[in-house]
Amino acid sequence: MSVYTIKQSRIIALVLIFLLGIFLIYSLHPLFTAVLGAVVLYVLFKPMFTYLAEKRKWNKALASTAVILITIIIIIIPFTGLVWMMTDKILYFNDHPETLNKIITAIEKFIGETFDQNLVKDTLNKASGWAVGILTSFLDTTLSTLLTISMMYFFLYFMFTKNEVFESTLIKYMPFREKNSEHFAKEFKNMTFANTIGQGIIAFAQAALMYVGFLIFNISDPLFWSVICFFVSFLPVIGSAAVFVPAGVVEIASGNNFNGFGIMIFGFVAVANVDNLLRLWINKWLGNIHPIITITGIVIGIPIFGILGLVFGPLLISTFILLIRLYEAAYADKTSEKERVVKESEIEN
Repeated sequence: MSVYTIKQSRIIALVLIFLLGIFLIYSLHPLFTAVLGAVVLYVLFKPMFTYLAEKRKWNKALASTAVILITIIIIIIPFTGLVWMMTDKILYFNDHPETLNKIITAIEKFIGETFDQNLVKDTLNKASGWAVGILTSFLDTTLSTLLTISMMYFFLYFMFTKNEVFESTLIKYMPFREKNSEHFAKEFKNMTFANTIGQGIIAFAQAALMYVGFLIFNISDPLFWSVICFFVSFLPVIGSAAVFVPAGVVEIASGNNFNGFGIMIFGFVAVANVDNLLRLWINKWLGNIHPIITITGIVIGIPIFGILGLVFGPLLISTFILLIRLYEAAYADKTSEKERVVKESEIEN
C-alpha cells in the first residue's frame, strides 16, 4: 500500500470516527447529566471507596454497592424530601389564599402601595403548577428522571469496580503530558469539592443559623424557610438575604417591629458573615471559585440541569478555564523546549 493510500485511509477513518462520535454525543445528550453526576460522585466518594476496598479489604463490588447506598441515603432521599416540603408549602398557599392575602395587605399598608392581586394570583398558580410538575417527576418517577438516576449509578458502579482502568484510560487519552494530566486531576478534585462540599457546608451553616434566628424572633415556619435558605445560599451576592430581608419586612409590616428588625440584624451580622468566614477556609484548602464563575455557571446550568445546575454549571466553567490554563502551560513548555534546542544547536555551530 502506497504512502498516499495509507494517508487517505487514515483521513477517512478519522472522519468516520469524528462523524460517528458527533452522532453518539447528540444521541446520548440526555445522559450527559447522568455522566456528569457519576463523575462528581466518583470524585467525592472515592476516598470512602478506597478505605473500604483497600483498608478494610472489601470486595470492590461490595464496596461500590455500599458507597452507592450511602449516597442514596445522604443525597437522593433528603433532596426528595426537600422538594416535597417546598411543594407542600406552595400548594398550601394556593389552597389557602387568605394567608397570603393577609401578608400582602400588611405589606401594602406598610409601604403605601397597592399590589395587583391578579398578578399575585397568577404567579402563585404558576408556582403551584411548577411545584406539582417537580413533585410528579420525583414521586411518580417519570422515565426521564428514573433513567438519569439509574444510569448515573450504573456508570458510578463501573467507575468504582474498574477504577484503575477508568483512571488510566483518562490519563492515556488526555491531550497533555502525564505531569499536566495529574495536575488536572488534582485541580478538578479541588474544584469539585469547592463547588459541592465547600458550598454545601456554607449553605448548611447559613440554613442552620436561619433556623435559630427564626426561633429566637418567633417567626413562623422556621424549618421551611431554613430549607429555602439552603438553596438560595448557593446564589452569590443575594444569598441568604433573599430569605431574612423579606421575612423582616413582613414582620414589620404586620406590626412586629422587634421581630422584624431583629431577624434582619441577625441575618446581616450572623448569617451573612458565616459565609465570609467559611469561604476563607474553603479558599485556603480547596481553591478559590470567583463569583463571576459561580454566577455565570448558575445562569447556564439551571436551564440545562435544573436545580443541579447550581453545582454543575460553575463546575463546568471552572473545568473549561482549567483546561485552557493547562493548554497554555503545555504550549509554553513546548515553545521553551524548541527555543532551548535551537540555542543549543546555535552554540554547537
